[in-house]
Amino acid sequence: MTKKVLIIAYHFPPRPSVASLRIQGLAKYLPEYGWEPTIITAKLPGKPDPRYHVIETQDSDILLEWKRRFGLSADKTFREQLGQTGKNDTIVDLLLQFAKEILAYPDYNKKWYSYVMPTARELLKTGEYEAILSSAGPYTSHIIAHDLKKEFGIPWIADFRDLWTQNQSYSYNSVRKFFESRLEISTLNNADAITTVSEPLAQKLRRLHHTPVYVITNGFDPEILNTSIPMTKKFTITYTGRIYRNVMNLEPLFRTIQKFLQNRVMDPSDIEINFWGSFEPWLKDMVLRYQLDHIVLIHNYVPRQEIIKIQRESQILLLLTWNDPDEQGILTGKIFEYLAARRPILAIGYAKGGIYEMLEDTRGGYIAETDIELESVLLDMYLKFKENGAVAYTGVNEKVQKYGHDEMARKFAELGDTVSCTQHS
Repeated sequence: MTKKVLIIAYHFPPRPSVASLRIQGLAKYLPEYGWEPTIITAKLPGKPDPRYHVIETQDSDILLEWKRRFGLSADKTFREQLGQTGKNDTIVDLLLQFAKEILAYPDYNKKWYSYVMPTARELLKTGEYEAILSSAGPYTSHIIAHDLKKEFGIPWIADFRDLWTQNQSYSYNSVRKFFESRLEISTLNNADAITTVSEPLAQKLRRLHHTPVYVITNGFDPEILNTSIPMTKKFTITYTGRIYRNVMNLEPLFRTIQKFLQNRVMDPSDIEINFWGSFEPWLKDMVLRYQLDHIVLIHNYVPRQEIIKIQRESQILLLLTWNDPDEQGILTGKIFEYLAARRPILAIGYAKGGIYEMLEDTRGGYIAETDIELESVLLDMYLKFKENGAVAYTGVNEKVQKYGHDEMARKFAELGDTVSCTQHS
C-alpha cells in the first residue's frame, strides 16, 4: 500500500540551486518504493514538473524586504550600494553585520513559516500522511516540521544538506550561536530521525543531538548516465559552479600550469581551462597574475542542461575540496554531477575524508594535496591526451551507480517505513 509523505523544502526545481536536486530526486523516485510525496516549497521562478505534486507558497527573504524598504536594488549587496568597497572594518560593516545577527535569526527565510503552516495544516488534517520530511537550509523548514509534528503527532525526518550551528560557514557571533544552538537542540529533540549527507557531518550531529542520525548521500539522476557526447579536441579542464575563496585554493593549479608552460612541458595551443559560473573579480586578477589569460576562459552561468553537456565533453573536471581538515565531510552536489558525467575528476585540496573515499571507491578520479602530487597527476593526464587524443575514464560503473537518486530515494523510503511503523506499533 502506498504511503504519503509531506516534504517541506524551500528549494525545488526550477529554482536554480544544487539544493533543489536532492528533493527532485525524492519526488521522482520515492513512488518506486511505496511513498507518494507532496512538496511544499516557496514560489518558484517557473512552472515545476507536472509529474510531481508541488504546492507553492509565497516567498520570503528578509534581506530583500529590507532592501525594498530602503529603495535599494535586490541584485546588489548592501555594501556595494552604500559605497563600501574596501575591507570589512568600517562602522557601516559593523552595523550591517549586527542587523543580520538580529534580522536573519534563525535565517533569511524565517517569515516563510507563516506562509507554509496554513497550507500544511490543511493537508495533514486529512489524516492521509504517514510522515513529514523537512530539508534544510533554510532551517526554518525544521521549525515548521517541529511544530507540525507537535500538533499532529506524525513521524518526522529532519534532513540536513548543510549543518545548522555546526556549519563551517557559520558567521555569527558567540552570543547568537549560544541561543541558536539551544534553538537547534530544542527543535531537533522532537524529530524521529535525522539524516545528513556524509559520515563526518553525521558524527557532528550525533555529538549535539540524541535523535538517531543516518547518512544518506546526495546523488544524481541515473537517467543522465545514458547520455554520450563527443569530447573536446583540446586538453580541457572544466570547473562548474561557485568558488569559495576562503576555503578553496586555485593557486596550486595555476602555479603548475604556469610552470609546465614556461618549461614547455605543455603546448599552450593544446590546453584550455574553463570556469562556468558567477565569479568575483579576484579570479580574473589571479589569472592575470599567473599570465594564463590566453588559456583560461571565464563564463557566466548557463542552464543546467548546458552545464551537463559541457561536463561530458570535457577532458578533465576540476574539483576544489575544502582546505580545512575539520571539514572533510563536505560533499558538494558538484561531485555527484561530475560522477554522472563519467569524465576523470581532478580534485585539489585535502586528501582525506568523504571526497577521497568516494574517488577511491568509484575510481572516478584523483586527488592531489601537494604541488608535487598535482604535477604528477596532471602531467600523466596530459601525456595520455597527447598519445590518445583523450584522457581515458577509469570509473567503475557499478560503484558510480550507488550514488543515483533512485538509491537515495530507496534509503529514505526504508527510513520512512521504519519511523512510520514505530509510530503505529
